[in-house]
Amino acid sequence: MGVPQGLFQGPFFSKDRPNYSNFGAVGSIIGHLITHIFDSHGRQYDKDLELSDWWTNHTKEAYKNVTRCVVGQYNNYTIKEVNMKLNGQRTLDENIADVTGLKVAYLAYTGWAKSRPPEPLLPGLNYTQNQMFWISAASMWCTKYRNEYLTLMALFFPFPPASLRVTGSLSNLPQFAADFKCSTKSVMNKGKKCVVW
Repeated sequence: MGVPQGLFQGPFFSKDRPNYSNFGAVGSIIGHLITHIFDSHGRQYDKDLELSDWWTNHTKEAYKNVTRCVVGQYNNYTIKEVNMKLNGQRTLDENIADVTGLKVAYLAYTGWAKSRPPEPLLPGLNYTQNQMFWISAASMWCTKYRNEYLTLMALFFPFPPASLRVTGSLSNLPQFAADFKCSTKSVMNKGKKCVVW
């Protein structure tokens, strides 16, 4: 796995900003990349990068069962700007990597933060350190697409538009809902969350 060196500079990382921001931005990307080792493509290679079917039949079946939830959930998303449905099967590996990458980064951050004094909050913002982790993770996806590009994404791309990457990931993480105290009626706190890893 390679991590682009550009991730270790602004806007993703800075030694001069709080670690909740670094873990949220860079940590979630690194977690995302690591997760691809275990997706439908990455799992086809062993530790030596040789083509190898190393999953047991039981593991394959269990993976297929949990991924049905993810596919179904993302099939229900609409790219509103062009009124087109997302293809949850085509975007499956990216969706799983997005959710899992965020979860791993959050667990790493909260584990790191437990043994240290609380980091300073950003002036003028009324958010906790954990909330700032989520905001930092979501902020890296800020983008604006042309409608023609969104149409191409809906028809051909293996990943969803940025807004659905954020909504889909965060709404599957109970830690996010707890940190923001999301109501059980909120779209960001779905009753049925898809948990793969």
